[in-house]
Amino acid sequence: MDPQPLPDGIVGVWNLQKSEVEAYVMGTKMEDTDDNPSGTIVFVAGGLGAGEFSTTLFGFTYGTFGDYTWVRNGNEITVTEMDGTKREWTIVSLESNSMKLSWSDSINSANADFVFTLTK
Repeated sequence: MDPQPLPDGIVGVWNLQKSEVEAYVMGTKMEDTDDNPSGTIVFVAGGLGAGEFSTTLFGFTYGTFGDYTWVRNGNEITVTEMDGTKREWTIVSLESNSMKLSWSDSINSANADFVFTLTK
């Protein structure tokens, strides 16, 4: 199946409302939530986008990754940053004005699962 552009309902400016992370450090499960992050993630029709945000998790501030391209295949979104870094995001839930995105990454050398809650 060829990847398809995101439906019109997801294209737009999404405001970051909440960020969550779950990580295992030396076998111990650790979780953190930022209920007051700032910034946006933008999906433009045609596969362009931009992210500018700031969130604090485990005492560290994470943020902006800049412009990117995206391709959707079902609930999976492949985001390619301008430096070639690829991220695989999963749409956990999607409604007309709210969306949850998840992805896996590392945080201070530990594998971590992130969830962003966004609103239009």
